[in-house]
Amino acid sequence: MKSIIVVLRPVSIAEAEEIKAANIAVYSFETTNLNEFGISHNVISLSSEKLKDVQQKRLKYITDFPSRRYKNGTLGGLYQVGGANLWFYNKFRISEEFVKSGIVEAAIAQVVDGVDSVTLFLDADIILGNSERLEVHKVFPNVKSKNPGISWSNLYQYTKRGIRSLFKNVKYKEHLLLYSAVRRQNIISLKNEEVKVEFTQLLYLKEQFENKITPLEELPFPELKGKRFDYKPLIQPYEEYSVMAEYIILCKLCNPLALLRVIREVSWVKAGLLACCNDFSDQRDLWIIERSLRFNKTNYLHLIRYLGYLDFFKKHTFKSVIAVDENSSLQKVVLDAAKQYGIKTYGIQHGVIHSLHPAYVFNPKDFELFSPVPDKTFLWGKHWQDIAVQYGRYPLSKLAVVGQVRTDIIPSLEQKNGDQPMVIFASQPLFDQELKYQVWKMLFEGMKGVDGLQLVVKPHPSEFQLESYLSAHFSSEAGNYTIVRDQDLYQMLSACSALITCSSTVAVETIYFHKPIIVLDPYAEDMMGYVKDALAHSATKSDELKSLFTRVLRNNLDIDKSKYDDYLKRYASAIDGKVCQRIMDIVEKG
Repeated sequence: MKSIIVVLRPVSIAEAEEIKAANIAVYSFETTNLNEFGISHNVISLSSEKLKDVQQKRLKYITDFPSRRYKNGTLGGLYQVGGANLWFYNKFRISEEFVKSGIVEAAIAQVVDGVDSVTLFLDADIILGNSERLEVHKVFPNVKSKNPGISWSNLYQYTKRGIRSLFKNVKYKEHLLLYSAVRRQNIISLKNEEVKVEFTQLLYLKEQFENKITPLEELPFPELKGKRFDYKPLIQPYEEYSVMAEYIILCKLCNPLALLRVIREVSWVKAGLLACCNDFSDQRDLWIIERSLRFNKTNYLHLIRYLGYLDFFKKHTFKSVIAVDENSSLQKVVLDAAKQYGIKTYGIQHGVIHSLHPAYVFNPKDFELFSPVPDKTFLWGKHWQDIAVQYGRYPLSKLAVVGQVRTDIIPSLEQKNGDQPMVIFASQPLFDQELKYQVWKMLFEGMKGVDGLQLVVKPHPSEFQLESYLSAHFSSEAGNYTIVRDQDLYQMLSACSALITCSSTVAVETIYFHKPIIVLDPYAEDMMGYVKDALAHSATKSDELKSLFTRVLRNNLDIDKSKYDDYLKRYASAIDGKVCQRIMDIVEKG
């Protein structure tokens, strides 16, 4: 009887001893901690073709989930509560887990051929297809993580803003702009070219049309289990003409009737999902239903917010509501409430859209049965429109190409190169921990021996714990890079020698400045097609990256200007300082 062990998570000391004592073949992802215990193992890796195939199939399956029928209707209908649909509020997180589970299953499938028994060290349960002949033992962490409880400091900041907003006298204007209270970075003002700590996606729209727009700022409700970041240093001074929305939610939380209604509605959704389980034999459907039920506590908050905003829009009349990241639950709840009063809703593209992006990929029936997107989504260029139509299944009537709001500063921004060659790594949150580790490992190995080149890391706004991650995994590299959070991105792009990225939107913005782009691509996926389109140089290994860095030092890492110019026509519409004006022209016409 042939037996193996497959380790797909960090193991404890006791588990490591158990693995050693078994004295059988061990397989593992590179990111596990087996090396720390001196356990010999075979590294599991998927080819780029296999990885992409798994991602595409998994995303298609979960995209089709809400339109899948059971005897009484569609699965998506079970999540509908009035004008709110809980499936679409949680879709992104469930999709990421489902895709990750598929990657894990594909990795296991590679090593179990001819095996009679396998012991799996997992951090979450998976569906293991075609395993009837296989004896499977699943080992999960036996030590429950300690619940750190709610962040009282964040709850205090949230409540303080809510109470203060109750007494704030705001003159409401025609259009409501959903403005982030925390996701702020340094950005150059269009008014006076001073650097301000602001919401980079929407500042220029707010500045140019402040006589027509009321910004609405809302902090995310404090997490019940610890905190990802501290609100206090992120909250900016109050602006007299903006609405602080925390009071909207607090009023509902203090209303017993509203709380009872929400508890009852979430219970109905849960009961409906459990009742329909007998109609499905595919383990994937049951897995998705089970995962969605884990969001019950989150669903209470979604519906409290939804009811709060229903009251808000009943009291205050607007012609439109405009949002960035419009398909996220934080903004979507507000847009769904606005739709109930006939208010026009608009979304503004805030990042790269691609065929594997759960927030922008839908089934055509979603648009018939539900209302998953705003009335109109503003896009940077025709390419993004084509992606949204082909892969996202968006109706063309719900899209408008206007350009990128952030580019309105470029015509007045002077480009400068620094004294020392500098490369910027635009990091981003990567859900796949194996990919994340490989990217950072390749970056630091590629920098070794390249003297005279400065590496600057520009974190994504939501990467609050990047420093602690690098300290834990790459502490020996501490002196070889600088993390910069407090400088305007476009100023940095105008001064850098080249940009490094995996699939960040910043690559698109680098093209605006005609600077070279290097794509870190350990799996050789070219997910965004930058390399295929001759817009970027590919590095799939650290040696390739080192060679590209050497060319940066010698100032001979070239760009294909004709390709860049063609890209700008297709991807960025016009960079003419008039994007905000085009948006408001459409909004004003309704």
